[in-house]
Amino acid sequence: MIKFCKAPLLGFIFLFCGVVAGTATANEVYTAHMSGEGMVLMSKLPIFDPEVPGKVIGSFDYQSSIPTGATGKLVLQLKKDGNIHYRLKVAYQNLWTKPDGTPGEVGVIHIHLGKKGSYGPVMFELFSRNDEIYPENGEYSGVLTADDLFTRPFTYGPIRPASLADYGIRTMADALKAIRDGNSHVNLHTDRHWTGEIAGNIERVKHKPYRRH
Repeated sequence: MIKFCKAPLLGFIFLFCGVVAGTATANEVYTAHMSGEGMVLMSKLPIFDPEVPGKVIGSFDYQSSIPTGATGKLVLQLKKDGNIHYRLKVAYQNLWTKPDGTPGEVGVIHIHLGKKGSYGPVMFELFSRNDEIYPENGEYSGVLTADDLFTRPFTYGPIRPASLADYGIRTMADALKAIRDGNSHVNLHTDRHWTGEIAGNIERVKHKPYRRH
């Protein structure tokens, strides 16, 4: 009598059922097409009570018009271990131009909470020229873990220094949920346009179901 190993058999059944049902058995893929179109950043930013952490006592109107023709594309892979692998390609030749005619440089690249057009807090920093080698080919890549969750205080205009936790993002799971919910965007900041030269909403890639012929 032939004996089957239960663990591999159950694993095969789960994988087969997942493929048939169309559930996500592979890593989740997200993408963002970055451009300067619509880069008029307008939002009401919260002003926090300096005595009560997390308590909002008002708002501050933020607006900045940014004309640019630059482009870029971000691809994120949300791995089963909870980490995020990213690849980003930026067309340097379309960035703002210096007086000598050469393209301007990238200052920092962030994944922000909120849709493009809002100026939400930073969740992850993909690049900073202060502590990393500037890639001449415009290609950035790396892995984001829970240790990379942005924890440094930040401030905009008259708003007191706040943390990402003030916006409800305290763990990697919170950040992943924001991405899954379509509530995040990538923003590339330059010296000329420190508020962001190009940006794009991060959205899940929807694969077409397999069809038999």
